[in-house]
Amino acid sequence: MTHTDHAVMTTRASHKNTRSPLKMGAKQLLPNLRCKSGLFLILFAIIALGIYLDSNKLGANFDNVWLASFHNRNMQKANYQVQQMQICNLDFLQRYLIKNKRFLGYGKWVNRKWLPKECIVPELQSPAQLVSCLKRKKIRKIGQTGDSQSMKYMAAMKRGEGIFKCKELKRETRSIRTPSPSYFSPPLDKKYLTVANRDCNGCAGELVQCTAPNGIVTSDIEVLITEFIKDHEITTKRNFWKGDCDIRLKQINQIHCQDSVTTQEVYFREYWPLSGYPDVINIYAVHVHEAQKRTPRDFARDFTWFIDLIVSVIPKTTKILYWNSPHVDPSKQPVKWRDVTGNEFIKQLNAISASVIRKYIIEKNATNLYPMFDLYEISKDVLHWNTDGVHFEPIWYKTVISLFWATLCQS
Repeated sequence: MTHTDHAVMTTRASHKNTRSPLKMGAKQLLPNLRCKSGLFLILFAIIALGIYLDSNKLGANFDNVWLASFHNRNMQKANYQVQQMQICNLDFLQRYLIKNKRFLGYGKWVNRKWLPKECIVPELQSPAQLVSCLKRKKIRKIGQTGDSQSMKYMAAMKRGEGIFKCKELKRETRSIRTPSPSYFSPPLDKKYLTVANRDCNGCAGELVQCTAPNGIVTSDIEVLITEFIKDHEITTKRNFWKGDCDIRLKQINQIHCQDSVTTQEVYFREYWPLSGYPDVINIYAVHVHEAQKRTPRDFARDFTWFIDLIVSVIPKTTKILYWNSPHVDPSKQPVKWRDVTGNEFIKQLNAISASVIRKYIIEKNATNLYPMFDLYEISKDVLHWNTDGVHFEPIWYKTVISLFWATLCQS
């Protein structure tokens, strides 16, 4: 072997020895790579699962946010609509009649409380609110006219939402059908008064003085009986040649020797002007009585006369509130009245009332004349409260008077 051959062999051996550790290292690394690859795949799967779950959660959150946003938008829209609705005050009821040619009566009963559809009735939630209202508006006297229904509204009003304590100042005799001349004297002189029998048995005028707690406010409340739009149950007669004219009335009404041929004239041109006009007068419709003796045409003529009378003599400082007639329940009426005082007739008279009142507000500038809520429409869903075909249980009168207080105190 030459020196060269030995060198070549030595080099090959050296190369062989050099490659052998690399081969051995790769064999050792394969298990490690498999292990790491497995771990990587596991980690990748975990991360992918987390991303999937997060994406679903994000989607759910997005759905919740969208639903919440949708709900909020609806709530905001509803709140906006509520805010756009106006408070049910006297001015709103007056504008409503002018626009719609009818009294406001669409609504619903909720927990024995009536809620209108077109406006919001504020609640008098505490006695303090009513006291504050009467004091703020200086309401010292409230008058009411009507038949036996008016006496029942009077009974509810005397409660004053639970705060009034009332004492009777005077009252007509209830056991007879005729007006009591002594009730109207003073201020009128009894010798000028003439009375006739009323149709209503037990109807009687009454004046009470009601005081709130601690004597903060005191209001007189009076009811005077009327059975028709033109009554003749109490009248006056004076003669110039006898020298019995009342100079006080001449100073008030500029009539040289005034006398009154209707009950309404006695009340509105003599009695209340001399004793002091109320700050508010509730006039309750007497359509059940009108049905006995009037046609709709008769009623339209007489009602126009009546409205013309009150808006011409009652001062603008007095608010005149007119309430129409509620439903009757023929099934509970005596047989002899069922064909007389029917709901269809009452509905016609209510429509005539609305038309005449609207005309006087628009054409005669009767700004102190206010239509109240449509009792005919309101009462149709609570006829189970009707007791005898015409009159209702006390809850009805309490509800109506609560509407009166709430509306009056927001005007």
